[in-house]
Amino acid sequence: MNKLSAIFLFGLATMMPVQAKIKLPNYITDNMIVQQNSVMKIVGSAASDSKVTVWAAWDSNPRQTKADKEGKFEILLPTPAAGGPYSIIIADKDSKVKIGNVLSGEVWLCSGQSNMEFPVEGWSSVMDADHVVSTARNPDIRLLQVKRGTSLAPMDDIEVNMGGWVEAAPNTMDFSAIAYFYAKELRDSLRVPVGVIDATWGGTPAEAWTSSEYLKDISGLEIHKHQEENRECPSVLYNAMIHPLRDFKVKGVLWYQGCNNVGRAKQYEPLFQSLIKNWRNLWGEDFPFYFVQLAGYRAPQAVQPDSEWAALRNAQCKALLLPNTAMVSAIDLGNPGDIHPREKQTVAHRLALTALGRDYGFNTNYRAPLCISTKNKGDRIILEFDDDLTATSSTVLGFIIGDINGNFDQAIVKKIDNCTLELYSPMVKKPICARYNWADFPNGNLYSRHGIPVAPFATDK
Repeated sequence: MNKLSAIFLFGLATMMPVQAKIKLPNYITDNMIVQQNSVMKIVGSAASDSKVTVWAAWDSNPRQTKADKEGKFEILLPTPAAGGPYSIIIADKDSKVKIGNVLSGEVWLCSGQSNMEFPVEGWSSVMDADHVVSTARNPDIRLLQVKRGTSLAPMDDIEVNMGGWVEAAPNTMDFSAIAYFYAKELRDSLRVPVGVIDATWGGTPAEAWTSSEYLKDISGLEIHKHQEENRECPSVLYNAMIHPLRDFKVKGVLWYQGCNNVGRAKQYEPLFQSLIKNWRNLWGEDFPFYFVQLAGYRAPQAVQPDSEWAALRNAQCKALLLPNTAMVSAIDLGNPGDIHPREKQTVAHRLALTALGRDYGFNTNYRAPLCISTKNKGDRIILEFDDDLTATSSTVLGFIIGDINGNFDQAIVKKIDNCTLELYSPMVKKPICARYNWADFPNGNLYSRHGIPVAPFATDK
């Protein structure tokens, strides 16, 4: 189609009487952002059996389809490289909808419970909130906040706050802080527009975000056909807040959740992996899934081998067995008296380093050193790591060692070289295992050369 024809089509659509027959999902609004260099699926409803035309300002060809007898239609629309703003017009024989101020760029879905929900400014606020809010004029960062909701059956559409997509601005900062900071760092590094979707609800367990089909094999979860409907019930948040987004292309997922599953670590291990598989199957692709390991919380204890928070963190780690996953540890960012630490900038920074390194070709040094070898040597345990270690003080903290009877004590740590540690304790004569940062609120101080914390681990787990 030549340029003159495109202008004519645009003018014709603009002159059409608006009779509101075309209905689009609530995530397709002015100010939206689409995933660049991909294919956008536009679903909606129009007049029964009518021809539906989609014209995108970046596309030289109008896309057409026919609505079925119920008026439902879908059209596949190729998206351009990052840029904009653009407009999209969807028209049938006697009505049209125009979507304006559309950008193409990178889109990430951010979900979980309260620490992902935690706003820049709202029911709580981040560190240095006044400065963050006053400088939050970023028209190429777009925000979509899914309204909290539950449903006993999968829904076809979401409810949204703020009328749909909005530009990042001081008056739109009642929005996930981690999502906003993450988007800002990606935008600054990639120099492309970035959109983030905030689909969160505090005080919710992982099973609420997982479909009933993917919960069938999780022992201990009772799934009833007519269950009580509240935010903690299995599948109700998945049905209302995730399933309706399935046709909207995203680059990947950021996830921060787990507090509401503490005490059920054995169950959480397969549950969390089922959630990841569930969401990937819903979108039909193995997109990146990056998650935050729980921060330190509750009263510090020097030796706490039975810590339920540590066990849950370990269950989170097991999801790394799945491809295209990565974990960011927030173990050093917690607050013993507040389950909602205000330091969200560093969490977002570590997530951004991970995505930039894994998905966008940057050399970000996002990985933490991993323990790759354990050797028992009399009353000592030797741990070898796959990269250099640094400690924030002259004494390495955070290790406990235990014997075959389950007796644990704090370990005295000697650094043999940059990658090797020797652990011992006068109270544990024949140690068989070592654990690091294994407590509700541990005090470990090991990092990579680039400031990435060594994640909690246990050689016997």
